[in-house]
Amino acid sequence: MPTKSQKPSLRLYVCSSSIASTIQSKAGSTEGKALRTIQHLMKSMVESKQSNLDWLKKRCPIRPKKWHTEKVLRINEIENYRFYSRNSTKTYRGIISPLDIKGIQYAYAYNDESDITWIDLLNNLKRFKDIRHSNMTHEELIEHAQSDYNESRTVSKFGSLYFTTTGQHRMALCKFLDLEKVTVQINEYTFDQEKFNAY
Repeated sequence: MPTKSQKPSLRLYVCSSSIASTIQSKAGSTEGKALRTIQHLMKSMVESKQSNLDWLKKRCPIRPKKWHTEKVLRINEIENYRFYSRNSTKTYRGIISPLDIKGIQYAYAYNDESDITWIDLLNNLKRFKDIRHSNMTHEELIEHAQSDYNESRTVSKFGSLYFTTTGQHRMALCKFLDLEKVTVQINEYTFDQEKFNAY
């Protein structure tokens, strides 16, 4: 029996382990099938308490990186942002390194009121629960991150910096999965050197 000092997740684990032993003795029976269902539900309850990063670490070889704790930039925090064109001047498909993505363009959804790190962003992605429920493997996560589906992964380019515009969940995965290159839709903004020189 679990003691009062044991945490809920540990109690679930102990109980689940006990069920596993019972399942072995009743394999193939209706009772055994019911117990397997209960064990699966308990495992899901334990996993639901994990952060998105911890969940991802169980499926992928993720090592701590300096950028994990760096600030997710807002577009208006780009150096000399005022001298970039208000509208994109080029739109094209291109290959980029996910490491060059320094922020997100729809900041109101995540870091409008306070600064966040990339780990904060991953742990608070609004639809990441759908990825967790699908229980993807490492290979499936890579395939998912590289897919466009009905919404192209799009970034805005300011100089050498990129900001995710659409496909935030997939682009965040590209960064944390250490993908070297990805093909995305790019909206490029031009720096007005003449205006800058006259300022």
